Amino acid sequence: MNEVNVLRMVTHPCVVRCFEHIVEPNALHIVMEFVGKGDLFGVLEAHRNEKRPLTQPAALRHFAQICLALRYVHACGILYRDLKTANIFVTNVRGLDYLKLGDFGISKVLNSPSSFCSTVVGTPYYLSPEICTGMRYNVKSDSWALGCVLYKLCSADTGRRAFEGNSLQQLVLNIMRGEYKPLDSKKWSVDTWRLLHGLLQVEPKKRYSVRDALCSDAVRGALEELRRELHGEENSEGSDFVSLKDVVREALSDVRDTRDRGIAATPFVAGAAADAAAKRVARDEKRAAWADAAREKSTARRRARDEARVRFLEQAHRRDAEKRFAIKHAVEARAEAKRNTELETRRAKAEHARRVRDAGPRLNRRAMNPAFLGKPSQDIVVSAPGVAEISNSKTPETRKAPQSDARVAEDVESAVVENAPEPVSPPPFF
Repeated sequence: MNEVNVLRMVTHPCVVRCFEHIVEPNALHIVMEFVGKGDLFGVLEAHRNEKRPLTQPAALRHFAQICLALRYVHACGILYRDLKTANIFVTNVRGLDYLKLGDFGISKVLNSPSSFCSTVVGTPYYLSPEICTGMRYNVKSDSWALGCVLYKLCSADTGRRAFEGNSLQQLVLNIMRGEYKPLDSKKWSVDTWRLLHGLLQVEPKKRYSVRDALCSDAVRGALEELRRELHGEENSEGSDFVSLKDVVREALSDVRDTRDRGIAATPFVAGAAADAAAKRVARDEKRAAWADAAREKSTARRRARDEARVRFLEQAHRRDAEKRFAIKHAVEARAEAKRNTELETRRAKAEHARRVRDAGPRLNRRAMNPAFLGKPSQDIVVSAPGVAEISNSKTPETRKAPQSDARVAEDVESAVVENAPEPVSPPPFF
């Protein structure tokens, strides 16, 4: 009966009308307005299956009608609590789609516009962060769901939701963080992006209300298009066109008055200004942190480069010193070798001169030849006529040396002369 009681309170061209209800012991039958195209979820599924996106004017046109319905519901003191595409119905009149809000089964009638609720109800994909955390919530919770519906309209070709997860815990975590994939900047304007960003603020105080959304540039342009579209439809079948035209005119008038008084979307303006200032501060801090990090990295790289250069120069000096020392050592070694060679040569010459001096008349000219320097000294001893022996100073053995007959005869003659006795003078004659 809660839905029947709520439907009795609302009469709006963007809300499904309730004609009557029938109560039975085990059932409740509600006779409601017919909507020929079903719910918005089915329409968007058809777009997803055909991979056919909604154009920006069409998406904002649908969104503006949902905002008009939700604005009226909130003005009646009703918290909808289950806003989603399956509870928004589509009817087609003269080739144009018009949206109507329905299914008020879990709606809550508030005692005052500032009242809060604490019951956890709704569809998980459209739950607001305050519901996920168990906090009290108000009409700003419907604004969050309105942002999820706008994201769904903008992603009609892909069927992507603003917040998804592999499990309920992951979904709730993504909702509490407010992390969603941004819209394609090539397809959607900056005004649409700002509208979505304002509706999906995690903090309720910074979040758009429905009135803030109607005052945004994107929705205001869609309301203007809808007003021009409804112009001259007074004689059309039913009074929905007339009522919708009045509602649109009233909404546009409210938006103009609000803007003229300078209080357009007051929470939005304050929240947006605070967000912009906070973002600027965060951006400046991040840039400063990046600059400091880059400066530190540059200093570290420069220090490492200088240290590497110093190490290289030290190694070069060390190698140069080692090379100079090696060259000096090689020069000294060659000089020492040269001195040793000269000393050995002088010593050999002195030894040769001594041996020549000591040889006396027994000098063997052939043995004293400079070509034999360094070889063992050899002395020739004549032991018998016609035989010459070579005596080695280092070996006591005596070996035969071949000599020519003339040389042997000369040596023998010399030996005979040396060994001949002195002649005896004859005695004098008396």
